[in-house]
Amino acid sequence: MPDLTTTADLLRARRDDDAPALLFGDDEWTWSQFVAECERRAVAMRAVHAELPADTPWHIGVLMDNSPEYLFLIGGAALAGATIVGVNPTRRGAELVADVARTDCALVIVGPSQSEVAADLDGHVRLVFTDSDDYRRLLDVQPGVTAEGPDNHTLLLLFTSGSTGAPKAVRCSSARLAPSAC
Repeated sequence: MPDLTTTADLLRARRDDDAPALLFGDDEWTWSQFVAECERRAVAMRAVHAELPADTPWHIGVLMDNSPEYLFLIGGAALAGATIVGVNPTRRGAELVADVARTDCALVIVGPSQSEVAADLDGHVRLVFTDSDDYRRLLDVQPGVTAEGPDNHTLLLLFTSGSTGAPKAVRCSSARLAPSAC
């Protein structure tokens, strides 16, 4: 079987790299800082996963704008072996609830701009808001703690626009995403 390069492999290779990795507005992260943020989220995801029943899929919904936090979560999922479900913020009510249920989200992480949309999910799934003390506690991990996941797994489930019917979740593996990052 040929060796696969995964998103986690690419992140681990940049762990000690001080070259710029991410620019967002006036903010900048080096690769070592970016990977450290991803590792914090990987450890947090593992802690959440440990609380779930053994047969629960490790799917974490993300309902937020494109932001560094979204990228840190994807990187964290790559390192930990979790699956990020990109929740479609254009959906509302029962359709939104059905999307989250159909993709077996154990929880949905919500960015500040999506609080109103997330209200439709309240009572249906655990919600964690990125601007909350709960989220800050999840990310409060010991320095140097890492979470190593599988070599390859379903990293992302991203919903289509639904132009020909109900949106469908498209699977993207960690290995499939890696070549686009090179």
